[in-house]
Amino acid sequence: MMLTFSSKTSRVIYSALIIFITGSCTSLGVRSATEPVRLSLDAAATLNRQYPVIFLIRHGERCDRSENKCLSEAAGITRAGAKQASQYGAKFSKKFASFSLYSSNTVRTVQSATAFSGRGPVISTGLGKCDKSIYGTIKKLAAENKTTVLFTHNHCLSFIAKDMNKWQTDPGYLDTLVMHEKNDRLYLDGELVSLQ
Repeated sequence: MMLTFSSKTSRVIYSALIIFITGSCTSLGVRSATEPVRLSLDAAATLNRQYPVIFLIRHGERCDRSENKCLSEAAGITRAGAKQASQYGAKFSKKFASFSLYSSNTVRTVQSATAFSGRGPVISTGLGKCDKSIYGTIKKLAAENKTTVLFTHNHCLSFIAKDMNKWQTDPGYLDTLVMHEKNDRLYLDGELVSLQ
């Protein structure tokens, strides 16, 4: 016996099926195409064995937007932000003992990079320009480095994620994008799972 449905019934069944599939994917943890791929530090280290890898990190907690005590001046980060950056750097350094370090020219990125690594970064004003020109800056800074760490800003990370992979992001303090370079091209691989 064959069942037949009216076109209206077919549309209702089809709609219910789409809702069911969408709900099932969400409950199973399947990400949407607009969300960044989540990478572990181990996955980034594996990638780094094949290619030069670049880590783009948002600065630590801003002092001027927090009630926490400042590390120094209001344009910088908080003491709590510096502690988090230091802890993050300690975990990062266990996988990547050697890396080149750069930051934009703001107090908050310089302080974050210094807390992260225990040394001052090389300053690059291009890391604060959150448009297509940032790719040239990244390539220039990462040239001849196996592992590069760049401290920048949330709007730069959001721009890169959307421009390169159509990902929607709202990076928190110390959130990190991972990219690699191959044949003089940059590829955005994902967002590093938080190490804090």
